Amino acid sequence: MAMTPGRRDALLKRFDAATRRLVDLLRGIPLDRSGTLVPGLDWTVADTGAHLVSVFRRMTGDARRAFDPSHLVELNDAGIAEVEGGLPAVADEIEARLAAIVDRIPQVPDDRLYPFHFGLQVPATTGLAVVMGEVLVHGWDIARAVGAEMEIDQDDVTSFWRAGLTVLAGCVAPDAGGVDETWSIVMPGEPPVTVVISNGTATIDPPHAGPPDHVVEVEDPVHFMLGFPYGRVELAPPADLLAGRFTIV
Repeated sequence: MAMTPGRRDALLKRFDAATRRLVDLLRGIPLDRSGTLVPGLDWTVADTGAHLVSVFRRMTGDARRAFDPSHLVELNDAGIAEVEGGLPAVADEIEARLAAIVDRIPQVPDDRLYPFHFGLQVPATTGLAVVMGEVLVHGWDIARAVGAEMEIDQDDVTSFWRAGLTVLAGCVAPDAGGVDETWSIVMPGEPPVTVVISNGTATIDPPHAGPPDHVVEVEDPVHFMLGFPYGRVELAPPADLLAGRFTIV
């Protein structure tokens, strides 16, 4: 999904600030809390930090991609196992790779595409949006596990959320394979986002979508983002139905 230079720069600024908050969070966690299990996940705090390192590695050189959600589970597990050194090393590597991303993104042509999971090809800004989402949701996971805070505000969410939705094409839940429906999602201060689910895939803002079958009026973008697409919190109808249409690994 194309992004204007102004929105790209705003996203990059938000991404830089959010990642620095994540690094500060990681550096403030006592080493004896690194084995704490993250609520709702099968990962510890250390595992979740290592997963974030693997995500940053994919953004900065690791060319491995998953061909389906089950393969992505395997790839995530392998990425965690490859990270050594504990939370201090995790924080240091994320900080170093952040600098490389912030330097590189403004130099990438808007029309250059990169391989993503599930056979998708996406612009660098979509990859950046996906990593922004990972930073926010897994930072929230880690903070919750250790009783700390990971600040997320509405502008963090709106900076990345629309571009990041593009990759949902490969994330339709198996039991939604026969669904044929159109959704309109309205974030405060943003144009509506159209999500069309059909034939086991999802399309974002197609040019000739019909009238929506469901409309979601978002009041709290942070809460909504944690529920869709990340499934961390429960959403009220009809947004809960939308969240159930997708499986996020």
